[in-house]
Amino acid sequence: MSLSLDDLPQPKWSECVEGTAGILLQTVLFKEHADRAKVQLKTDVDLLKACLSACAVRKDLKASQFALIFVYDALREDSSLYAQCEDILREGGHGFFREKLEPVVSNPDPLSADKAAWIMSSIMSNCSYHYTKQNAEALLDLIFAKESKCSALGKLESSCNLLKCVDFRSTAWNYADAQQCILSVVETDTPQQLYKYLFALWMLSYDKTIAATLQKRDVVPVIKKIMATSRVEKVIRLGLVVIRNFLPDAALAQDIVEVNLLDVLQQLEFEKWRDHEMYDDIREVMQLVSVQQSTLSSFDKYEKEVNSGNLDWGYLHSNKFWGENINKFEQKEFGVVKALCTLLDIDNVTTQAVACHDIGEFAVLHPLGKKKVEQFGVKAKVMKLMESEDREVRREALLCCQKIMLNKWQDASK
Repeated sequence: MSLSLDDLPQPKWSECVEGTAGILLQTVLFKEHADRAKVQLKTDVDLLKACLSACAVRKDLKASQFALIFVYDALREDSSLYAQCEDILREGGHGFFREKLEPVVSNPDPLSADKAAWIMSSIMSNCSYHYTKQNAEALLDLIFAKESKCSALGKLESSCNLLKCVDFRSTAWNYADAQQCILSVVETDTPQQLYKYLFALWMLSYDKTIAATLQKRDVVPVIKKIMATSRVEKVIRLGLVVIRNFLPDAALAQDIVEVNLLDVLQQLEFEKWRDHEMYDDIREVMQLVSVQQSTLSSFDKYEKEVNSGNLDWGYLHSNKFWGENINKFEQKEFGVVKALCTLLDIDNVTTQAVACHDIGEFAVLHPLGKKKVEQFGVKAKVMKLMESEDREVRREALLCCQKIMLNKWQDASK
């Protein structure tokens, strides 16, 4: 749950922080506006130390939460604070926040654990020259420990913080739990989780070695679902950036084309966006994907899909593709047609529907289409599928049968 400073009651600092630090917090944090206090953090080391000390207080949960949120907000608003905060942490260790990640020590609440994880991972990422890969792994061990109180979003945000840093990007990605946390995001999650998922992919796209492995992780189909269902502008905008960064990678570009992401982008162009620059961004990415589609649209890709045994609607099943490639179906003694006919028996309604469609197109467009379809014993299978429980399969089977019969009527008229 996301909270702001105003969501928490005024804590009793006098009971939590002793000495001049406690007096300083009382006079600055509560008698002055929080924004002015954040500005003062730049030059007031005592104030920053008092805030950090308050983060580790156990006597007053609200006071500790307030301090954590205050430091969290301050770091997000002013990146110049990282160096000063990091110096103080190196002097006194990371005990200020570590306790919030160690249930055995302090039994922290999820809010405190999430903020502490974000602060530590963000400082480590922004001041990476003071840390090693072992430090990053140790932090991930705390965040993803079985007893950790961090929420799923907290773990995701902390992982993304480390992915920002070139020095720790591969460390975070190769950490099994962090990778699983990122890849477990689905299109029905909250906008915050979707944004962080796309942000992680954006960071990973800058590492060519890692980007080359993303195709095996099936990230493009998830991106398509997010772009098709979400209407949160910052999510869609970041999704466009990720797609643009994926296109230079041949494998990811092929995935983008094969899942027919272009159709989703075309639908986005007709949505209402508050930011009018969104339309230009959408059109730009559409153009880039369209170029890739024309390059990758080939018979070899179609053959690969058929041999995979899993068909899905897309550009490979369009009228344009069939018009350009119909003669290539003669290759290997119509081997791809034989394989296509066997897919009518697959227990997958989408595959059956697409196979019926393609067989019908072959029967109509190729001079030997009708003869080959009869030779491969397709008619009986198609007739059986006309009784399928799935509406799409019934429709495509009926159309396929009509196309086969159309050829017969044409032959009779000749």
